Amino acid sequence: MKCRDCEAQLCGYIDDALSFDERRAVEEHLLDCAACADFHAGAEFASRTLRSAPAVEAPVELVADIIHGTIGYAGRGPLAAIAGSPAQDGPTARFFRPLLGPILQPRFAMSLAVTTLSFSMLTFQAQNLWQGRQAGEFSAAAFVSGVKSKIETVREGAVEFYDDVVMAYALQTGFGEQSAPAPRQEGAQ
Repeated sequence: MKCRDCEAQLCGYIDDALSFDERRAVEEHLLDCAACADFHAGAEFASRTLRSAPAVEAPVELVADIIHGTIGYAGRGPLAAIAGSPAQDGPTARFFRPLLGPILQPRFAMSLAVTTLSFSMLTFQAQNLWQGRQAGEFSAAAFVSGVKSKIETVREGAVEFYDDVVMAYALQTGFGEQSAPAPRQEGAQ
C-alpha cells in the first residue's frame, strides 16, 4: 500500500468502516511507515478530542435569528407591515397577513419559479414536436424513443436526488450523536 492510499483510507480505519482486508492492509502499512503512523496518531488524537468535546447548544436568539432570516420577511416598505411581526398589527395588517403572508415567503417564490421553468420547458418541447410534425419529420417510433429516453433521464435524476436527500437526512440526524463504534467481527478472516 502506498502512503496516499493509506491516507485516503485513514478516516475509514479510525471510524472502523473498512472491510477486514482493507483494515489489515492499513495496519500493515502503519507498521512499516513511520510518517503514516505519526499521521494516524494525530488523526486518532483529533478524533478522540472531538468525540470527548461537550455538545454545545446554539443560543435560542441565534436560532430564532437564523429562522427569521431564512424564512421570515424583515424588509421595509408597504409589504413589511403585512409580513412583519404581529406586534405591528393594525386593521390592514390583520386583514392582509393571512392572505399575502405565504406569498412573501422565499419557498413560494422558488416553487413559482420552478413551476414556470417546467411549463416553459414543456412548451418548448411541444413546439419542437409540432414543428417537426408540420415539416413531415414526425415519426411515431422516433417520438416514442425520445420520450422513453427523456423519462429514463428524469427517473435517473430523481433516484439520484432521492439518494442525496436520504444521505443528507442521515447526516443531519446523526450529527452530534456520540455512539459507540460497531463491534469488530473477529471471525471474518
